[in-house]
Amino acid sequence: MTARMQAVLLPGGRLHLNDGPIDLIIAADGEAGEDARAFTAARERFSSILNELCAELTLLRDAVGERPNGIVAQRMWAATLAWRSNTVAIWPSQSPVTMVSLFSSTM
Repeated sequence: MTARMQAVLLPGGRLHLNDGPIDLIIAADGEAGEDARAFTAARERFSSILNELCAELTLLRDAVGERPNGIVAQRMWAATLAWRSNTVAIWPSQSPVTMVSLFSSTM
């Protein structure tokens, strides 16, 4: 966990993860003990997401072009390919919602 990252268990069995501009509230619905294991995995994976994205920020701020290296950055990049055309420019970093939904599918 980075010094700036925060992970807090909220009422109702939800987990709040925050690191810089990334703010998630997640829930798990599983058998006894599975929720805790899922939250542990989420905390561990989330701890490096911001640093990974910052390392590729130049690529993520550019119009869709070169494929980034990180798994989350690659998914953000891939999500923008369908919108790429000669008349429309879109950047992978334009949508925080895209990043969050793609982060969720990497675990």
